[in-house]
Amino acid sequence: SFNWFGWDRFNEIHVHSPLGDIIDPTDYRNTFSVALGAEWKQDDRWTWRGGLQFDETPTVDGHRDTRVPDSNRYWISLGGTYNVTPTFALDGAISHLFMPDASVNYTNQVAPGPAIQTVATSSNSVDIISLQGVVKF
Repeated sequence: SFNWFGWDRFNEIHVHSPLGDIIDPTDYRNTFSVALGAEWKQDDRWTWRGGLQFDETPTVDGHRDTRVPDSNRYWISLGGTYNVTPTFALDGAISHLFMPDASVNYTNQVAPGPAIQTVATSSNSVDIISLQGVVKF
């Protein structure tokens, strides 16, 4: 699969406050993701699945902050289905997202007074585990 995301439409966070409006630019860029998956039916009871995905981050250096310390994501997923009966099945899957370190070097003027500069490195990873029951009728 191939997906395109129009993130450039989300160009700022606008907060109304009694002290005045705060406008925080995000400068997100448009991105894409690409994925490849496969399924193998072992027999009438078992089906196995696997897949890989690349998911590009919309954040850019200079505007990445600690609220969204995002980086590109590389997914690996494995799962399967076990048909317990002809009308009931169990599905399970696990995904791991590898995310390279992302630099945060952001200056923010959120209120009257001195600007706040944040310099950091973000390290992230994600694990997703799912289990579901499927009733066929």
